Amino acid sequence: MATTTAGQVTTAPVEREFTVKSRSQTQQALRRFLHNKLAVGALILYVAILLVAFVGPLVYGFTYEEQDSAALSAGPGTLGHPFGTDEIGQDLLARMMRGIQRSTYISVLFVLIAGTLGITVGALAGYFGKWVDNVLMRFVDVVLTIPILIAIIVIAANFPGARSALGIALFIALLGWMDLSRIVRSTFLSLREREYVEAAHALGASNRRIILKHLIPNSLGQIIVWCTLGAAAAVITEAALSYLGYGVSGSDTSLGSLVSIGAQAAETRPWLFYFPGMALLLIVLSINLIGDGIRDAFDPSANRTR
Repeated sequence: MATTTAGQVTTAPVEREFTVKSRSQTQQALRRFLHNKLAVGALILYVAILLVAFVGPLVYGFTYEEQDSAALSAGPGTLGHPFGTDEIGQDLLARMMRGIQRSTYISVLFVLIAGTLGITVGALAGYFGKWVDNVLMRFVDVVLTIPILIAIIVIAANFPGARSALGIALFIALLGWMDLSRIVRSTFLSLREREYVEAAHALGASNRRIILKHLIPNSLGQIIVWCTLGAAAAVITEAALSYLGYGVSGSDTSLGSLVSIGAQAAETRPWLFYFPGMALLLIVLSINLIGDGIRDAFDPSANRTR
């Protein structure tokens, strides 16, 4: 306030107050991720690859099954075939777009199936502990002793009719959820001792509500990181199975099967091997970089971005 010569009291204008808007943990993690140029660049690259794979077939002049008898084993740059063709005239770019679709489909199914199994088993073991933890974790230990790739090959060899994209994803998922269960278990063992969990118990919240509304949301950082790295591992595993002859069968294709077929003709028609191989490399590398960026963003010890 200020006093005039006439003795009147006037109110001085109130200075503007500056406040900092609070951010949730998710908002802070997103801000850190967006400041990670390498991770953002990898995300842009991966989205661009997916757009080409899923939108490209709608406007491209050839389908993945179509054969051009006038262009057998044509090299890259041939009119109408920018990536060349194989020995029966199938366009390589069209088959690569189909392969990326199938590989993406397999990785998404793997994350959904293995993620559900891993979160369920890890949550039950970490939250209830005692005999529940012992039984579930001993089962996980037994399954972890089985070589995953060899087990999948044995299953695929005995069920050749199930070697579709769905079948391959199911094979990989049923043997690939154990790491996530251990991660979720260790996180739950720490979180269940927190004050907000004890408060929820005191208020009469059910175990189901505490797990779904409190513990799993606070474990999302570790779960999301596993999902990204698990998706990359699923793509690599499918490629390894296809290279060994146990991948997607029939007229369908995937990046792994294209690399496997191209490897047999790498000396005479190198484009059949190098183009699918580079696509596979870029996809796995971009997913891994995205996963690293998410891990750094959710790391509570990371420096706050200014």
